[in-house]
Amino acid sequence: VQQGPGGWRVAVRPEYYGLLLFAQAAPPGSRLVPFASGAAPPVRAWATRAPDGTVRVVLINDGGRERVASLALSPVTGASAKLERLMAPNVTAQEGITLGGLSFGPWTTTGRLAGTPSPEAIQPSQGRYNLTVPGQSAALLTLPPR
Repeated sequence: VQQGPGGWRVAVRPEYYGLLLFAQAAPPGSRLVPFASGAAPPVRAWATRAPDGTVRVVLINDGGRERVASLALSPVTGASAKLERLMAPNVTAQEGITLGGLSFGPWTTTGRLAGTPSPEAIQPSQGRYNLTVPGQSAALLTLPPR
């Protein structure tokens, strides 16, 4: 936090982006959903179902290498899912951090994410959603309600 002639400036660390990702993944009223993540350690995965039927899956890769996850979510309707990634150079970075292509930048005076959203569309293949999770990153896969 810095105060200057133009007001306050705040640096936002990766942990805060992680909290934003969690807030997206577990909206009010959502419940945990059991599923087969198909991801080997160090990738961890959780899924929630919101009251409107939207399913969200969070994958966290604590390792240093890219991993592949093959998610079996039942029932897979064949619908395209939206993938947003949380990326940072490292866990203590103050720059180069993005959540779905958005960032607070190295310093924010507004407290709002800025940039161009960059969600990826993921199509199921043989009843599974297959995706890569880079090392030291997280991903949020959102499936629309049936």
